[in-house]
Amino acid sequence: MTTLEVVGHLSFALGAVSYWVRDEIWLRSLLILSFATGLIYNALPPVGPLWLVLFWLAVYVVINVFRISTKLAETRNVKLNEEEAELRETVFPEFTPVEFAKLMRIGTWKNVAVGTTLTIQGQPVSEVIVVQSGHLSVEIDGHNVHTLNPSLT
Repeated sequence: MTTLEVVGHLSFALGAVSYWVRDEIWLRSLLILSFATGLIYNALPPVGPLWLVLFWLAVYVVINVFRISTKLAETRNVKLNEEEAELRETVFPEFTPVEFAKLMRIGTWKNVAVGTTLTIQGQPVSEVIVVQSGHLSVEIDGHNVHTLNPSLT
């Protein structure tokens, strides 16, 4: 196998590995490496450079560099306070900081007094409620069927 063939296989292997990566920055970085090695492979074949392929690989590199830079700029601007950071880590760990910040912008924090009824069986629920701390009793037909205690989970 020639060095050029190794570069070609490396290009496709990097692209294949990117399918297993969940983090967008890492995925796009692997794609950039894949496209860059593809640029080398397609610039050096014995028949001469494959300009059509080189052009499109370069376009893909530019798109991914742009997306990485906008994603990093977005993430850099996210500031979560201590409560928000704890809520994200414990209840919404799959959310990126940006996604969680968007959720927080449309939500509100509420502190409720002991004994406050949050929902009533059979009644429509007007909001999504996430309990960050405290104890919650679940009643069905007036009978306590479960008590939720976040500190014991």
